Amino acid sequence: MNETIRGRVHKFGDYVECDSHIVPFRAVPDYVSAAEHPEKLAQVCFTPVDPEFPKRVRKGDFIVAGKGFGSGKTHELGMIAIEVSGIKAIIAESIQRTYFRNAVNHGIYPIICPGISAAAETGDLLEVEPGTGKITNLTRNRVLRAIPLPELVLEIVRGGGILPLVKKRLDAAKKQENH
Repeated sequence: MNETIRGRVHKFGDYVECDSHIVPFRAVPDYVSAAEHPEKLAQVCFTPVDPEFPKRVRKGDFIVAGKGFGSGKTHELGMIAIEVSGIKAIIAESIQRTYFRNAVNHGIYPIICPGISAAAETGDLLEVEPGTGKITNLTRNRVLRAIPLPELVLEIVRGGGILPLVKKRLDAAKKQENH
């Protein structure tokens, strides 16, 4: 299934770290409470590098970044903050391996695209085909090629993340078992 998604860009630089850029550690003194109230995480998401991000971000928007997105400590709170903010895809020159997997687990497309930093700015509208790797910047009329996502990754993200997908499969199995 060749899927196309569209979103507005929120652009960040290289080596965006979880604790210092995505969710400022000082704003989350109690990790248990923060995980139980994800909307609080969304209120501080990316504020160290863009204080207006929580006010501007909309469901379906994209993050565009340079090299090393998600570097540093890769804990769940950063990804929860991004997910609750409504981000649909993270498109970066490179993504830290654990952060890549966390994005998939949370139903967010992690897309590696060489040259994306020079080809998109905050506010641009992108059209992305995660399965083919085609990225079109509709604002600047540019086409780039990202690394296509494997079918298993696409299935997990389309399913809303790993936990919703597993739950859906278990429910379907139980339903079939009862018939």
